[in-house]
Amino acid sequence: MINLLPHDTRERLRADYRMRFAAVSLLAGSAVLVIAGGLLAPAYFRAGAAQNSLLIQASVTDMSISQPNLVAASKNGSSALAIYKALHDSAAIPRPSAVIDSLLGVRDTTIKIQRIDLTTTASSATVNLSGVADTRDDMLAFKQRLMQVPNVSSVVLPPEALAVADQTPFVITITYTLPQS
Repeated sequence: MINLLPHDTRERLRADYRMRFAAVSLLAGSAVLVIAGGLLAPAYFRAGAAQNSLLIQASVTDMSISQPNLVAASKNGSSALAIYKALHDSAAIPRPSAVIDSLLGVRDTTIKIQRIDLTTTASSATVNLSGVADTRDDMLAFKQRLMQVPNVSSVVLPPEALAVADQTPFVITITYTLPQS
């Protein structure tokens, strides 16, 4: 196509075209940023709430189970305490507080318990303790102390837990024979 317009008019049209293209690109880019920000903001706030929930559960897990700590935790409204109370008050489960107290009583500051799963029958309880030990030796010493707890019939530590030397994650399965009352 042959353009018969004068040179200065052609340059002015090109400059106008560039200006319009830049304006449309800027508006489209800002629209994308506003939409992305609007869609990501709820996810950001939800992640913050989930992190706060995990911090509350971690603080409850690291506390010792005693009456003053339970009263303090009930004021915080923690979900771990509600689970503990439900286990403690249930007539079908024989005294989970005694099992948990005896097992957590042998840990020291090098062992951080992150999760406790308790399954009971009429005569025994199976407890899975998940957590992190400062070193492999601390974890093995904790296992030895668990085996010395009265009514503990077995302590199983998977071999893969020994693979890491420092900040060792573990899951220990403990079978606890419940005393007959």
